[in-house]
Amino acid sequence: MHDICVRNNRAWSFGGGQVMLAELRQPSREYYVAVLNDRASQGVVLVASNQGGMNIEDVAAKDPSAIITTPIPFSTGLTKEAAIGVAKKLGFSSEKATNEAADIFINLYRIFKEKDATQIEINPLAETTDGAVLWSVTHSRVSILSDCFVLFRSMDAKFGFDDNAEFRQKDIFDLRDISQEEPSEVEAQKANLNFIKLDGNIGCLVNGAGLAMATMDVLSLHGGQPANFLDVGGYAPSIPISGSIHTGFQRCHTRNGQEGIRDPSCGSQSEEYIYQYLW
Repeated sequence: MHDICVRNNRAWSFGGGQVMLAELRQPSREYYVAVLNDRASQGVVLVASNQGGMNIEDVAAKDPSAIITTPIPFSTGLTKEAAIGVAKKLGFSSEKATNEAADIFINLYRIFKEKDATQIEINPLAETTDGAVLWSVTHSRVSILSDCFVLFRSMDAKFGFDDNAEFRQKDIFDLRDISQEEPSEVEAQKANLNFIKLDGNIGCLVNGAGLAMATMDVLSLHGGQPANFLDVGGYAPSIPISGSIHTGFQRCHTRNGQEGIRDPSCGSQSEEYIYQYLW
């Protein structure tokens, strides 16, 4: 087994225990497609662009007109007419490819709704030189998501699901592979703590997500770098917090100049344990 390091995991390496093989297909055009919750419309939207295969934030900044955002009414879902309309705007090469793409859009929304998803992002969805439309779900897992996708092979995708729906989406959450996650974040989840490992050397323990973000902003403003985001969220018994803090900061202790910041709203009993690890 070899360690794999990619750009989007903050240069941390993870063990690669499995290799997926897929038929080589040559894309002629690449697209971006996502189904997301939209704060502005307070509903679900289909987001698409004919400039796929690149960072969609960069595309939106350089050419906002390249992003097609289509609100999806909860009462009707994504209709075939609306899906075909989006596919036509993207400019697929044939009527067959347009219809295939529209069916993918409809079924992505179906997955989003039925499986309690928070994000579905296909980047890229590709049209190949022979006119096929390819996206990304592996054959071994396709039946769990939707039997409509058996004809499509892997490209690249990102699926996110609501943690609060684990009790009714057991088939989805059974696919979780914690070997591909940051160990300190996994340990923090066991104690019901909101913890994200970062690259800095100043540890933060804060009660409340808003105050936690403000604390990180203040650190950055004055030239510091936070080592983590940690919101105890009003749940602050000493033993779970102390264990999670130890796990979360043990890597930081190997760096010179490790500092610690605490929030006075945490109880003194918690602080007694926390100080043993931070100082």
